[in-house]
Amino acid sequence: MSKQRYFRSSSYWMFIMMLVAFMAFSSLAYAGNNGHRKKSHKNRCKNALYLIDNTRKGDGVSIVYRVKPNLKRGKAYLREFTRLPYDRAHIAMGPRCRRLYAVQNGNVRLGYYDMADKSFTDLGPLDVKAVVQAGFNREGQLHIVSMLTNKVYIVDIDQSVTPTALTLHEIGGVEAPDSTSVDLNGADLVFPPDGSLYVMTRKGGNLIYEIADESAGLRANRVFDGVAKQSTGLAFLPRNPRYLVYSTRDRDQIVVVDRLTGKVVNQLDMMLNGQAFDAKNGDMTVSMRKCYRGPRPRCEIPKEEPPADEPPGEEPPEEEPPGDEIPPSDG
Repeated sequence: MSKQRYFRSSSYWMFIMMLVAFMAFSSLAYAGNNGHRKKSHKNRCKNALYLIDNTRKGDGVSIVYRVKPNLKRGKAYLREFTRLPYDRAHIAMGPRCRRLYAVQNGNVRLGYYDMADKSFTDLGPLDVKAVVQAGFNREGQLHIVSMLTNKVYIVDIDQSVTPTALTLHEIGGVEAPDSTSVDLNGADLVFPPDGSLYVMTRKGGNLIYEIADESAGLRANRVFDGVAKQSTGLAFLPRNPRYLVYSTRDRDQIVVVDRLTGKVVNQLDMMLNGQAFDAKNGDMTVSMRKCYRGPRPRCEIPKEEPPADEPPGEEPPEEEPPGDEIPPSDG
């Protein structure tokens, strides 16, 4: 058969059509696989604890660490996550874990670290002084506390205008169960997924105030003591929100508290690169894997475990095995 007759034959064109179809299918499969990887990459809501600590070098930088507690070994393993251009910053994980917000103390400014592209955006100054606490409620509202005014504020962030409009709405002070005003000096606040609010203050020791429903007002229905004196951050175990955790700079520990009983159940020594970590001024926040949009709770509300049960250990980096139980604490 001559070349001219072959090019005009049906078998030739059938071969060409099959080749084109194969190439098109391969392209779609490749795009589909890449799209799947990209989608999984965007799932940034990991069960994770974060601690921020300033560098103490006067360089205006604070370091964010990922914290992996091992409750069986009594250790909290730190690994550097990122650095933020704020000194003495307080942090709060935003809705759907897309942004890690930071509030600079002193010259108070608000910014955020993008969990996807790892960039930092400074949103501008806040018209308040001495911010010492920050956290998001389940409706996605950022709450901050000023120890100068002793008030709680909601920050309204409007990025539809340039520069970003940051408006403060005063909520008021926190009232103790005995109707006295709580001195909001230091420490932190956190909203577990069940809608409650916990506020920790260093005034008079490490006191934790429980507010059953912050939407109904800032009247605490319960208060319990923590150990140590210089608490810096407050969060909860992401896999078991029944247990609060807070950082201390006088003991360099992460303290675990059962919020059903109010009792300290463990004290974890902070470790960085195999050495004891020297904690200074800082803060804590937490992210959870299952998050939602709209008016629904930001994160899934887990089932409460019976009071007799103890939280499972969480696996530290690489070589350490996971813990299973919390050993009895003397604290």
